Amino acid sequence: MDNQTNDRARNLWEAGWRQWEARELSKPSEKQNRFLVSQILMYLARLEFYEGNRDLCVRWLEALVPFRFNPEEIVKRIAEAKAGLPLESANPAN
Repeated sequence: MDNQTNDRARNLWEAGWRQWEARELSKPSEKQNRFLVSQILMYLARLEFYEGNRDLCVRWLEALVPFRFNPEEIVKRIAEAKAGLPLESANPAN
């Protein structure tokens, strides 16, 4: 991907995050669309990782932790990202 494509993707994913927050955060947790937020935040984390922005990658992963049913998996991904390991095995759908 080139920088312009990455910037567009980042803008779309960040807009999706803001929209999700505006629509879903006020709902009880069991009614929130957690699949969607997992997708958005994981793709933001991946983009930042591959752009070399490890701090932003970790920030997005940390934002994901409270929305996951298996937060220990994301905590593991945070440690991997901090260590510079690839996020290839991270599945945004889970």
